[in-house]
Amino acid sequence: MVSMDVVSLHSNIPNEFGIQAVKKHMIDRNITNPPPELISEMLTFILNRNYFEFNGKFFLQTMGTAMGTMTAPSYANIAMGQIEDNILKQAEHKPEKWKRFIDDVRFLWNHGLDKLLLFHEYSNTIHPTIKFTINYSTEKLPFLDTTMINENGKIATTIYTNPTDKHSYLW
Repeated sequence: MVSMDVVSLHSNIPNEFGIQAVKKHMIDRNITNPPPELISEMLTFILNRNYFEFNGKFFLQTMGTAMGTMTAPSYANIAMGQIEDNILKQAEHKPEKWKRFIDDVRFLWNHGLDKLLLFHEYSNTIHPTIKFTINYSTEKLPFLDTTMINENGKIATTIYTNPTDKHSYLW
């Protein structure tokens, strides 16, 4: 069982790459209303005016998108989809049961540890600013809010809580 996570996805998507990924996504799916060119113009406007304040000073974010903007989840998801397609199309050894939630990926690997580490290394060459971390186990592996458990060759899941979680909830 393997999980990979992109390091700081939102702030590491180059604007031109992300905009082209969104445009390609729309064209590939024959989405014409609104036109892909208009969406590209609006994304360019948003991404080139991504100002924020820190310690009383204003800054312009020049690459990527802020996580708090309304466009960020869809934009990051589509950009990540482009990277995912490139990884899976070109990989010599392919993972099984690949599943992704935005920048978190989990899959099964049956080609041995050496080839897994090569796959991870290869995945980090697909794009210059998008880099993956990796975790793997033959027994159990946390992924998002679940733990995947190998029970005699079948995958079971349970709820995962971080060891530092105090289980304090507001009512």
